[in-house]
Amino acid sequence: MFSAVMHYRIKPGCIDAFCQLWHETVFVHSSSLKGLVSMQLYRDEAGAYAFGLWRERKSADAFMQTGVFGNLMKQAADLLSGQPQQLPWELVDWFCSR
Repeated sequence: MFSAVMHYRIKPGCIDAFCQLWHETVFVHSSSLKGLVSMQLYRDEAGAYAFGLWRERKSADAFMQTGVFGNLMKQAADLLSGQPQQLPWELVDWFCSR
């Protein structure tokens, strides 16, 4: 498993607009992505973290080549207070409660 975490720093008062834009440009297009296990967006007033869990890193890399992220960056330019920071993680252990 591979987790791609993206940290977005959001301008004051823009978090709701950013979350809506992320939903429309990333989340809606993620349901049919090969190798995607889950996609989530967490927020507070200063920023947001997007978590994508992939079966393998090459699927996450392929997603980054689709242009969806670039489209988000163009549309969110006025909402962000800096460039997003990507934090890639390899899964060591997994627990799933049912």
